[in-house]
Amino acid sequence: MPYATPPDESGSKQVDRQQQIRYGWALPFFVLFVVVTFGAFWPPGMRPAPQARWQMGAVAYGVDWTVHAFGNLLPFASVVLRALGFGGKRPLEIRIPVVLMLGIALLRIVIFFFVERWHYYFSDHIFLATSLMAMEAVEVRQCWTSSPLLFLNAVFCFGVMFEAWHTSRYYHTQLASMLALVVGSALFGGLSFPGLEEVLDRCCHRMPDKRSECQALIPNEA
Repeated sequence: MPYATPPDESGSKQVDRQQQIRYGWALPFFVLFVVVTFGAFWPPGMRPAPQARWQMGAVAYGVDWTVHAFGNLLPFASVVLRALGFGGKRPLEIRIPVVLMLGIALLRIVIFFFVERWHYYFSDHIFLATSLMAMEAVEVRQCWTSSPLLFLNAVFCFGVMFEAWHTSRYYHTQLASMLALVVGSALFGGLSFPGLEEVLDRCCHRMPDKRSECQALIPNEA
């Protein structure tokens, strides 16, 4: 009787890796959805907002100031640390995430100029939060095995969540918060996950000499 062929575990490991990446991408958006919904609808109705930022409290003021002043730059801090030696340093591991993150940030800025005047119906702060979560989704995938960098990104995500809760609770209507949340999550969420995979796939076909580096970053071939 012939010996049974041992099961190939590589396929299951690849599936598990893909699921982990998808969960890691979807979880921030899911938590953001819960946070904004909770802030906007419980308790229902508009709440009086603090008239001055210093009336928000020290923690809320500090988070608000940091996100507003450096929000678009903070996701790149992890990229800089990786370039300095924390995690992978290969060119594609640095360039591709930076290109995608810059694209997300610039797209948000362009859209902001068109919707700024309609802030009563569309929350620019929640829209910013969705773009920052998308940028984080791009970067976290590159530092998956680095606990310090994951912790750094988790702290930043927590700050964005806190800011989203605070602004949806006190400063925007329910319609403005939820509309910005849905539009931003659909737009930037799509760019942060399928967009990166598509760019890397094209890179592997157009740059044969870089194929090994590209394949190392593609979720489907991880």
